[in-house]
Amino acid sequence: SKQGMGKPSSEDVQEVTTLIKTFSPYVAGRRILWVDNEPSNNHLEREILTSWGADVQTKRTTDEALTELRNKKETSYDLVISDWFRKGKPEGKRLAEAMHSTEEKLETPILFYFFAGDPNLFKSIKGEAQSLQAIGATSSPRELLRWTFAELVRAFLRDTKTNLAL
Repeated sequence: SKQGMGKPSSEDVQEVTTLIKTFSPYVAGRRILWVDNEPSNNHLEREILTSWGADVQTKRTTDEALTELRNKKETSYDLVISDWFRKGKPEGKRLAEAMHSTEEKLETPILFYFFAGDPNLFKSIKGEAQSLQAIGATSSPRELLRWTFAELVRAFLRDTKTNLAL
């Protein structure tokens, strides 16, 4: 849970809005799977993503997310956003490990978004996320939106094989 993170600042929203006005055609229709046992904690961030034109689906558990990812190989997701802890357990880590296992080979990029009150714990989890080939781990709404935006544009470029001078 990220309680205490607060909503994105007006500067965050303004910065991202400027990006979106320029690059929204590259983000519209991109698909995000958001995994969090308390989805209401992320409603503001999800509202911003849907305002960009992204399709954001939510799942509450690791198993629900894995089922969704397996079933959606035809219409795959461009990004998974996950919390780290669900009911006190490192379920985000379990999700990333399962996605990258040799049985699954789910190539969807993953990004962790959560609040850890202890800076040492947060630093440790960031290191684990890096070792799991995650895009990153953050509790910053601005960083979340930047990384998500960049990943959605990358997915567009990958899908269209476009050589845009970005």
